[in-house]
Amino acid sequence: MYNKLLLLIFALAATAFASDAPSKVMTEAVTSLPSPVEKPVLYYFSSPTCPACAMMAPVIKEAQKTLGDRMEIKEFRHRTPERTEVLKKFMHRVDLNYIPTWILTDSTDRVYTSGKGFVPLYTFSQELNEGLDKQKRMGELKVKQIIFVCETGGPACESSEKALDDWIKEKPTPMKVEKVDVGSFKTQEEWQDFFSRINQFRYMQGMEYIPALIALSDSNEMVDLLQKGFSKTEIETRLKGLY
Repeated sequence: MYNKLLLLIFALAATAFASDAPSKVMTEAVTSLPSPVEKPVLYYFSSPTCPACAMMAPVIKEAQKTLGDRMEIKEFRHRTPERTEVLKKFMHRVDLNYIPTWILTDSTDRVYTSGKGFVPLYTFSQELNEGLDKQKRMGELKVKQIIFVCETGGPACESSEKALDDWIKEKPTPMKVEKVDVGSFKTQEEWQDFFSRINQFRYMQGMEYIPALIALSDSNEMVDLLQKGFSKTEIETRLKGLY
């Protein structure tokens, strides 16, 4: 199962960009978006001794130049109380075991996009573009369907599934729920079909653990993602006002 999860991580994280692009790409990618009511924050975690962080430094610098009026960028290169507080806030929603790592969020603590490792400027700009677009559209995105991904008998799966079932029962409006048991996958083709399907969801990113709850709009846009186990209260807190 561990290897299957690694495949899941790499399949979701893979981006097919062979080379970087000129710095103007970042400006072109995001400046066409109207400024959201609230300026989001990009948390960037790095280290002075991290080779990948050194490679990302010019990418972050370009983001600061071209997007400084669109979002606030907070970089944490050393351990500080604020860094610890932010890490605790997102530790169950983003894989924080690596640096560099970045999270685009706002005062709602919703993750609009996140990533890790070195990525070229063009890729980084596209990810930020999608995250900024999602943040701008949150008022219109509504959850109409849910995909629950787990493995029968897996840690936290039973309790999370019950939490989802109990939450659904209390909803006045019917909501489509699909349950995917990845433990039933026997062939590589089944995994590939699953990856191909979820990668088609707009705004789909960040799924690295199971159990996972993918909340989708009726147009297959990912409204939110819960993972690593969750209670009924946590589901309601995260999805309140979005259905």
